[in-house]
Amino acid sequence: MRGDSDKNRSEVVTVRQLRQAEDALWRACRCGEWPPDGPKFTSDPGFRPEAHLVAERAGRIVGRMESVLNEPYSAVLIDPIVCDGEDVEEVARVLIGEGLSVARSIGAAQVELILESYLPYLERMGALVTELGFRRTFEKALYMCDLAAFSPGVSGQPLEFRSIAEAGNTAAIRV
Repeated sequence: MRGDSDKNRSEVVTVRQLRQAEDALWRACRCGEWPPDGPKFTSDPGFRPEAHLVAERAGRIVGRMESVLNEPYSAVLIDPIVCDGEDVEEVARVLIGEGLSVARSIGAAQVELILESYLPYLERMGALVTELGFRRTFEKALYMCDLAAFSPGVSGQPLEFRSIAEAGNTAAIRV
């Protein structure tokens, strides 16, 4: 997908899928205090290039966006990240447009968009996604837990984990 640049009409923003061994490219476009390093993920067997989009202009990265593709039911676009100094609306519009194209290609009937509160341009993104046809919902809340500080509670009843095959269909249906 392409978008015209307000800075220079001859430079367009293009979006493509992230490729293997481009972990550093993905992290090059940070938002806020994101660490520039981290585990490599593009060589993992579960890596899905179509779920990791990068926006480029004149050979340099200007944005990125991740998605969760739940074929064939839904797609969740996550935080269009726009690199510092770039036109937020232009880059995000192109990333979201390509994300919608990927969602259509997998037959998604529903597309959700998550905008995290850490985005320094959150208000501008809210206006843009409303213009693109997304509506704000308050159906979900994000809860986070630091596992290092987590102490499992003691249950009054011991739990026993069994598969449906072990418990039987009648017990599984009852539950």
